[in-house]
Amino acid sequence: MEGPNEAYVSALSAEKIKEPIGGLRDSVKLVIWDLDETLWSGTLSEGEVVVDPHHSDVVRQLNLRGIINSVCSKNDPDATRMRLEAEDNLWDQFVFPRIAWLPK
Repeated sequence: MEGPNEAYVSALSAEKIKEPIGGLRDSVKLVIWDLDETLWSGTLSEGEVVVDPHHSDVVRQLNLRGIINSVCSKNDPDATRMRLEAEDNLWDQFVFPRIAWLPK
């Protein structure tokens, strides 16, 4: 069974990305991603994480549509950057990331 996040990400799939999403085509300007158990499976501070290729495709497709992507995550900034760079340089798809051990 899909949860609300999975259903929304599914709606943004590469095949459907050219269509308006629930009437939001002109109103969505920015998507802010959490990382642990959202963009990727697992918790970076506890070990290896796996980036869902579907999610990384959605990030790239949103950028192609002119929708800005950013990250807000309670993680180690250097480890997070290294992990996203290892994922076909997904790091470059995000602007103004907020990654720190401070509260979100």
